[in-house]
Amino acid sequence: MKKFLYFFILFFCLIHILFAQNNTIEQDSTQQLKEIVIKAEKENRKQYNTQSTEIIAGDAINNQKGKTLGDLLRNINGVTALQTGSTIVKPMIQGNSGNRILILNNGIRQEGQQWGSEHAPEIDPFIANQVTVIKGAESVRYGAEAIGGVILVEPADLFEKKQTISWQNIGFSNGLGGASSFTIGHSSQKWAYRVQGSFRKLGDAHAPTYTLSNTGVEEKNFSLALGNHFKNIKQEVFFSRFDTDLAILTAAHIGNMNDLADAIDKQIPSIIKNFTYQINNPRQKVIHQLLKWQGEWQTNFFQFKWQLGHQKNERQEFDTRRTTMTNSIPTLNLALTTTTLDLILMPILKNKNFLTQLGFNGLVQNNLNVGFTGIRPLLPQFFHSGIGFFGMIRYVREKSEWEFGGRLDNKNIEVKKFDIQNRLITSNFNFKNFSLTFGNIYHWNKKISSRFTVASAFRPPSVAEMFSEGVHHGSGVIEEGNQNLSIEKSWKTTFNFQYQSKKEKTNQFSFQSDLYYQYIQNYIFSSPQEIRATIRGVFPVLQYRQTNALIFGADITLNYQFNSFLSTKTDISLIKGKDLKENAPLIFIPTNRFKNEWSYTLEKKKTKTTFSLAALYVMRQNFAPPVFTANQSLQALFVGDITIPKTTFDFVAPPDGYLLFQADIYMKIKKINVGLRAENLFNQSYREYLNRFRYFADDTGRNISIRFGFDF
Repeated sequence: MKKFLYFFILFFCLIHILFAQNNTIEQDSTQQLKEIVIKAEKENRKQYNTQSTEIIAGDAINNQKGKTLGDLLRNINGVTALQTGSTIVKPMIQGNSGNRILILNNGIRQEGQQWGSEHAPEIDPFIANQVTVIKGAESVRYGAEAIGGVILVEPADLFEKKQTISWQNIGFSNGLGGASSFTIGHSSQKWAYRVQGSFRKLGDAHAPTYTLSNTGVEEKNFSLALGNHFKNIKQEVFFSRFDTDLAILTAAHIGNMNDLADAIDKQIPSIIKNFTYQINNPRQKVIHQLLKWQGEWQTNFFQFKWQLGHQKNERQEFDTRRTTMTNSIPTLNLALTTTTLDLILMPILKNKNFLTQLGFNGLVQNNLNVGFTGIRPLLPQFFHSGIGFFGMIRYVREKSEWEFGGRLDNKNIEVKKFDIQNRLITSNFNFKNFSLTFGNIYHWNKKISSRFTVASAFRPPSVAEMFSEGVHHGSGVIEEGNQNLSIEKSWKTTFNFQYQSKKEKTNQFSFQSDLYYQYIQNYIFSSPQEIRATIRGVFPVLQYRQTNALIFGADITLNYQFNSFLSTKTDISLIKGKDLKENAPLIFIPTNRFKNEWSYTLEKKKTKTTFSLAALYVMRQNFAPPVFTANQSLQALFVGDITIPKTTFDFVAPPDGYLLFQADIYMKIKKINVGLRAENLFNQSYREYLNRFRYFADDTGRNISIRFGFDF
């Protein structure tokens, strides 16, 4: 029945396209840029955004193909990642992650993140022609979950190229695997299509001195897009399927307290096996399907856009069972179905200095626990519905631009779960709030410009934060929800300053700084509580709590072009998070980091070769909660011989800072591109503070990748 529904919706959209108006118009003119590197987005007065924005596109994105979305985004200053081992990488923007970051996959809100912060985005980066990161609070335009920023994963326009044939291949030494993607597309004046597929497979990853057992991944993805452009109506139907199997580090699931204490004390995993491609329990199986119909109608009086999306996210998590039940039965089996509708109206005013935008967002979502697992569900079943109305106005002058916007949201959540006595309990929640944004762009002269934004935003607690109950094996912890959580309210101020010297390629200097200050009332976070023994093993316990938080910092980028061959770039990211109620550090806030890259480019006719060397220095997180570091303390915490502190603490002290080097050679000959890269060049042993598995093992060691592809 569900498959029939998918095909029925697709068939309806195709029929609608076929019977659309047949009058023709002249096709919009487009220009294919040869290369776009990571940089501040140029001013676009048709965009309703005064926030600091950066993009990855062109050769810059092709050079990163084969990685996860989280790994790709770490090339942007101010963007880090919350990791769960080497396979689960979740983007973090200026200290905000999880449900505070809204990811739009081809214009549709990615809803798989509702289950928790240890789930990687179910998106194939091969599909992206451009990835845009908006660093500010964009709740007014995109919705409540954009409290910390927005990530836009955008394929190329269907009508941009008449013919597209692309094939990309990447091989990796760490994991002894690789990835491959193939795309074919064609467009005429009226019709266009694109078919894309990718495959990725890696075995166990390696730390510098040992194997990270059970860390392989296998991924199979597919997408299809069909569009038409008749008269003043442009439409597109898009379908994608993301299918991945992820292995979870075996050493993160420990059978007894002594093994856990030894693993933390000895700084080596308790389980180290020989390399294999086999994905064993614990593991995750995730399938994400997306169907979208979008269009726009242009008249002399207004532009109207619509977008209808339907997505289904199926997640199965398998643990190493210590009972007679077979390991082929998942311990967690969830199906999240979401339908969204977005409408935008942009009137064309007589006064061209004013641009306005009115919009509506609607969402209906249902989460089900599927089948028999033999284990109490980590999350309950729930039904979520929400609507939002927003309006924005932009006033544009020669040197300045002003923007003001407001949004009203109403969300309803109905949760059904069984208590310990197996009684069905239904809980209903209603969240509503009003968000505002004010922004200004000022062009001081041809070299200097600035952006200033003040935005209020809100985020209701997710069902995972309120009702989690049990072992979340993806992160190797026991999670406990809190039904008394209140709405998060945020006020964020950002100031962006840009300086660009003369346009020549000799002695050219550019400078960009992002200063931000964010206050979050009722900030929701997971706080370590104790060590607990269960029938499934011994796990740290994390409980969701709230406080008032302050996150502030600066992202600074300096570029210097010595001549047409040699250039250097320096990224500086400084950040601090503070718990205002406890007058203490916030847990799991990124550390200060510095990156310097030197590039040497040779360009002759249709051949371009780039050599680059980069160094990344990440400082130790000295502003962190107190810890229990000794075996004796962990044992005491386990048996209850000590009083659990009321303030936030961590089980392990933050790891030392580290210095990593990367070397890269990239060559483009006409339509063919080849490359060789070495990451963690000197095979440095280190642990990243934002990696939840830093308690058990080092991060990955040296990784040499070889890339080959063509794009016609």
